Amino acid sequence: YGNSFHNDWQFDDWASIVNNQAIQSLSNTATFFTDPRAFKDNAGDFLHMFRPLLLVSYALTYAIGGLSLPIWHAVQIGFHIGCTLLIFFLIKEISKGEAAAFFGAAFFAVHPVNSQAVNYLSSRSELQASFFYLLALILFIKCASYKGWKSHLLFLFSPICLVAALLTKSIAVTLPAVLVCWLWFIEKKSTLKSYLLTAPHFIVTAAFVLFRHLVITWTAKQISVSGQIIHSDYYTTNSRPFFDNLIIQAEVFWRYLCLLFRWDQISAIHHIEGPSFLAYLALLAILFLLSMLYFYRNKEPELVFCSLFFILIIAPTSIIPLNLPMNEHRIYLASAGIFGLISHLIVRRLAECQRSQLQYAMACACLLLCFCISYTSNRNTYWQSPIKLWQDALQKAPLSRYAHAQYAVALFRHNHFEEGVWEMEIANRLHGKMTQTLSVTAATYHNQIGNIHLAKHYIERALKRDGRDANTILAAAQVSERFHNPQKTKELLEQLLTLNPNHAEGKSIMQAFNKSCQTMDQEIEKLEQEMKQHGECNERMLRLAMALDRRGRHLEAGKINEKLIGQKVLEALLLHGDSLLRQERFLEAASIFNRLRRIPGTPSNCVEKLVISLAGAGKQKEANGLGQMLLKRGLKLSLDTRFAAQLPPYTGFPVSVKPNINKLTD
Repeated sequence: YGNSFHNDWQFDDWASIVNNQAIQSLSNTATFFTDPRAFKDNAGDFLHMFRPLLLVSYALTYAIGGLSLPIWHAVQIGFHIGCTLLIFFLIKEISKGEAAAFFGAAFFAVHPVNSQAVNYLSSRSELQASFFYLLALILFIKCASYKGWKSHLLFLFSPICLVAALLTKSIAVTLPAVLVCWLWFIEKKSTLKSYLLTAPHFIVTAAFVLFRHLVITWTAKQISVSGQIIHSDYYTTNSRPFFDNLIIQAEVFWRYLCLLFRWDQISAIHHIEGPSFLAYLALLAILFLLSMLYFYRNKEPELVFCSLFFILIIAPTSIIPLNLPMNEHRIYLASAGIFGLISHLIVRRLAECQRSQLQYAMACACLLLCFCISYTSNRNTYWQSPIKLWQDALQKAPLSRYAHAQYAVALFRHNHFEEGVWEMEIANRLHGKMTQTLSVTAATYHNQIGNIHLAKHYIERALKRDGRDANTILAAAQVSERFHNPQKTKELLEQLLTLNPNHAEGKSIMQAFNKSCQTMDQEIEKLEQEMKQHGECNERMLRLAMALDRRGRHLEAGKINEKLIGQKVLEALLLHGDSLLRQERFLEAASIFNRLRRIPGTPSNCVEKLVISLAGAGKQKEANGLGQMLLKRGLKLSLDTRFAAQLPPYTGFPVSVKPNINKLTD
């Protein structure tokens, strides 16, 4: 991992670390334990993410090095080294030998399957929770090796480490069950008194679950009292039925195991559409595996414990429907069980070999370790840039709407708006009901490309999908303002502040909007008084028409423009055409801009507006022909014009989905 210190921030890192103001001050430490909204910058959307000790870790890292990537990666690798050492001691206790412990821990340290957990900075939750989880397990095991105060001290610190693991990530709820398995299979305890040793761990786990529930419930109540609405795409778009999720996770279980051997399948995303015939077979295979473990519980207790260690740790993410059914960092801790199982089997087999065979086997094991190191080091390079990471993900999962959406966001961050908007288009086509992707597409059309009509189209779809999402309502208000519709803009901003009275950006925009409306009303009143006192003149009439149009009084502005057009005032013609275009009266706008293009001295962008008007009116052939003619003249067209005329590169889908174009849902 020496080449990973400068790897870039990736997807969730931006919300939970880079843009999260809560972690930028250690004075917020108490808030981490009482308000789940501190986990991400978009407060209220992630109440289920109650990870206070993780946020303390983030805040300490930020206090030491700010957003310096080498510092953050150094902490990440430090936790990974700590977990590797603890796994060495765990496997040593299981196999009663250092050879198996060495190879098991070594493969855990450098295997490519764990590269996501180490490179992805938001996966510190996995690393930190695993560290305290393993420490609690080792302390519990070791307390039996001592007597007197040493044993009591180790026994006391084990539940404390469990608390630290639980406050980092909820996967630690499985530790009491793992301790029971240890006593049953490894220690071979049979008395109730022996199992009562795990009572503090069960009590701590139950207390944490209750405390977490109370904190989340109290926060949700506070939000409701303040007038906000709790919303999250996490629940609204991924609520798979329990049985369907169980069937899918059966397939995911075997996929995780395959990743230990099929390194070419390692990716930032794994696309799983839904329950399939293979998933049902996978569930039957798991039931058969459990029956075999029960059969060998006395013959091979070490192997049974390692297998159950893997199964128990991934069980919570298999039962609870999550946003993504499969994510590699989730098997970081669980993989220790598989590495322990394999190393135990190999070392036991090698013990039966002759010395020459043993040397050959050791050489093969070291060679395999070198392959792991080489592949992991190469895999780290994909995490250097979000664009490179998601290009690789799309090659392996071309039909994943999540991969297309994340690739689009990565392109936007690097100012590749032309390619990014098409990737977001594909994400919408693959899954047209995601509020977030629709909203981001609308924002890109509005802010970067300048096509307010397509922005309006996508924002209306997003609002129809979920009219309570704060970011979507804010984007809709901004688009409405561009359409010179102040009444609709005000309604949307009021709706936003009703849902979230503390929305800082919404309040700021509302204040600026009210001030702007007041200024325009004063300007209109002043111009009307001047016209009464000094009579009508083209300049005053034009200024009044512009002010009325911005205020949303399009009919009054249109009447003034018609008077000015009769007097052959060029500026009035331009103003009227723009107003018609904003009102989506495309045929009338096309007629105005077609007339303007023939008048000498007309601005060059009038022809581009004609292209947009023709496309909006459904005359795509004429729009494309006019656009081609402008390109032949050597004119540099705006993104908006090229989108409207369907000029290159907007004539087809990107390379990433061409092999699967026939499978697209739209």
